[in-house]
Amino acid sequence: MENEQQSAKLISPERKIYEEYNILVASLLGGPLTGAYIIANNFKCFDDRKKVKQAWIYAIGFLLLFLINWLFVDMYKLYKAPSTLMMSLTYGIFAYPYVNYHQRKQINRHLEKGGGYFGWGRTILVILIGWIFTALILLLSASFVLLILSTLGFIQLDWTH
Repeated sequence: MENEQQSAKLISPERKIYEEYNILVASLLGGPLTGAYIIANNFKCFDDRKKVKQAWIYAIGFLLLFLINWLFVDMYKLYKAPSTLMMSLTYGIFAYPYVNYHQRKQINRHLEKGGGYFGWGRTILVILIGWIFTALILLLSASFVLLILSTLGFIQLDWTH
């Protein structure tokens, strides 16, 4: 019922949105931060502030789960690509049905009314920025955990070499 009411809202055709396939690719390749940005951007254009917050909460929660896994399970493995790749793939698998259920009708209605959408160039730019932010978060988190473990005496960091 709520989904039907949301799809009945008028959306200004001047505003640009992301199409479903852009969201899928961005979520699969860019991970939770990229997917959340694009999904939240669409909700903002659809004037649904509650779901903007919800999209960010889900993505941050998802990122935290994978961050904890990466820091405490995979940090000591030399090859970390599988878990980082799995983070993006898993988020994309969950993000697409979420978008399909909550935004599909609004996206279609917006496009039928002649509304604009962002192209692949902007989607790729958002993915690249998402990678940078995700890498910074992983780097800062790993540094923080190493500092804590070193302070507690579990590991010894040698800064002389």
